[in-house]
Amino acid sequence: MRQHYLALDGLRGFAAIGVVAFHIIAFTNPKLPFSSAYLSVDLFFALSGFVLSAAYSTRLGDGMQPLDFMRLRLIRLYPAYLVGLALGVTAYLITWSPFSSTKLFVSLGSALVFLPLPVPLTDNPPIFPLNLPAWSLFFELLVNLVFVTFFRYLTSRAVIAILFLSGMSLVGVAMFHGNLHVGWNTDHFVYGLPRSLFSFFAGVLVHRRFPGGLRSGGPLVAIIVALVLVLPIPANIHNVYDPVMVVLLFPISIAAIAGWELQGFRARIARALGALSYPLYVIHMPCIYILKNWTDGWRKYDKLVAYGLTVVALVIVSWLIAQLIETRVRRWLSSARFGRREELRVGA
Repeated sequence: MRQHYLALDGLRGFAAIGVVAFHIIAFTNPKLPFSSAYLSVDLFFALSGFVLSAAYSTRLGDGMQPLDFMRLRLIRLYPAYLVGLALGVTAYLITWSPFSSTKLFVSLGSALVFLPLPVPLTDNPPIFPLNLPAWSLFFELLVNLVFVTFFRYLTSRAVIAILFLSGMSLVGVAMFHGNLHVGWNTDHFVYGLPRSLFSFFAGVLVHRRFPGGLRSGGPLVAIIVALVLVLPIPANIHNVYDPVMVVLLFPISIAAIAGWELQGFRARIARALGALSYPLYVIHMPCIYILKNWTDGWRKYDKLVAYGLTVVALVIVSWLIAQLIETRVRRWLSSARFGRREELRVGA
């Protein structure tokens, strides 16, 4: 890439922490803080579109093959994903009763190749029962495949057409379902497609129009995005609130924050947040299940303190995974033995 977008790294890290807080604090109570943080996933898709457009557009235009691109994407995603999957198997063995080896092997086999569960194993289950957040990785890889396969045809006009069609679908999903917290179970799995398509290609279009980001507004917009994820929003307005945030605010925020140049301590914090964001996202749900079972979770302690300690512990573990496992495995997989090295600074 021409430059590394440190402020976007920080945004991605904060969004990942927001997802963790949502699952710990507000998953079943929309009146609590972080009850809208499931929208972080839409932010992830948009960030991915922006960063991948920045990192690979020139190489794809010069003839990079789709298989090479997808191989690099798997190298980027797989190491930490396997850690999360191993933790998911552990959580299954500890918490799911009665134990079923058939359920375990069917779920594990499909998860290993990023495929949604082929048949429902329980009533209305998560589509990736061993690690719920993997649903978004399935759609991430799907839109990545669309992006690279049709790259030569993706003029700005074509991207705008995709945005119009997927955006209309997104609004329809929000109105029908009441919010955009969809895509993760069998009941609304297909609704994950407009979520991923719109946000990813919105990021692509933002990069094409503003490759260096906007010259001002980054700090203010970052605060607004943080408030969107943190503040509780009445459940009965999410059918309007969610698409407005995804369609309007998030693309603008990426353009503004991409142009925010960080130095010194703030740059180091943003870099660290970017490094831990993906491991945090793919390990937090199995860890939460294990914690609840082994220690009776935060019910033994003051809830606010326990929530905070849980998030801090997951952040630390994720940073260690990023430093000790993920980066090293990615370097090995990207070595000459496997072909051209991936640009490890690409954070999407």
